[in-house]
Amino acid sequence: MSLVIVKAKQGEKDVIMMRVMAPIGVYLPTGVALEIDGGAVGRVPFTRCLPQICIAFAEASKETLEKMRKGNAANFIIYEAPGLGVPMKISLEGFSKAMAALDEF
Repeated sequence: MSLVIVKAKQGEKDVIMMRVMAPIGVYLPTGVALEIDGGAVGRVPFTRCLPQICIAFAEASKETLEKMRKGNAANFIIYEAPGLGVPMKISLEGFSKAMAALDEF
């Protein structure tokens, strides 16, 4: 599983998009869940599957980005079956600095 964060344009507006790429065989109806410091943030549906990966792609809200800036750790959870989640834990140390660098582009 991998996570990509990109800055994109939607019309005149800059948006931050998050893309989670998971292996094929995931349980599609549950999508990808996000927790920050143990608190549930939300879910994003899978938008497509290719021969090697399934992709969940959505705009990151200002609230979610702020929680990530202030948080210590995030869990992106994919599901193999209903109720059987597999977390990808990432440290949020340096996230604010990385987002500031992204703002320069």
